[in-house]
Amino acid sequence: GKKMGAQMETFYGLSGIGDLIVTCASVHSRNRKAGYLIGQGKTMISPLHNLMIASTVANGGKMMTPYVVDYIEDAYGRIVKQYKPSVIEQLMSAEEAEYLTECMEEVIDSGTGGSMRWSSYNAAGKTGSAQYDSSDNIHSWFVGFAPAENPQIAISVVLEGGYSGSSAQYTAKAVFDAFFE
Repeated sequence: GKKMGAQMETFYGLSGIGDLIVTCASVHSRNRKAGYLIGQGKTMISPLHNLMIASTVANGGKMMTPYVVDYIEDAYGRIVKQYKPSVIEQLMSAEEAEYLTECMEEVIDSGTGGSMRWSSYNAAGKTGSAQYDSSDNIHSWFVGFAPAENPQIAISVVLEGGYSGSSAQYTAKAVFDAFFE
């Protein structure tokens, strides 16, 4: 929860976004508790927050402050403001991050993220599905980074409605392919 950034203070400079991050209804039964553990029920997370968590793994356990603009130039092309990466907190040890990276590589190498299995880069990721009503309708998720051994890019993709749990990986693959081209 809070250690992974489920609080407004995590999103410095992005006012209002904290309300979108995590909402959990009160838990009244064991079944509900079990559902929340696997992302069912009223557990919600934004693509940005999911990206921050995957990036924390990619960064050896350090959660970084997100920012949207890298730098601002004046009319003459001079940089007038440069934003720098900054660490929010070391949320896990480097060893824990390495273990999670290995698990995420397995998703690509022998699991549900197989679209990137034979790519020129070694990706690490996690596919997911989020049921959004009482039917079998789901949103498809993918979060990951590449290359797994020296991350240069991280991504969070959500395809809303009517997709399989692994559909979003194809969008992520297209972005990774273009990045490494």
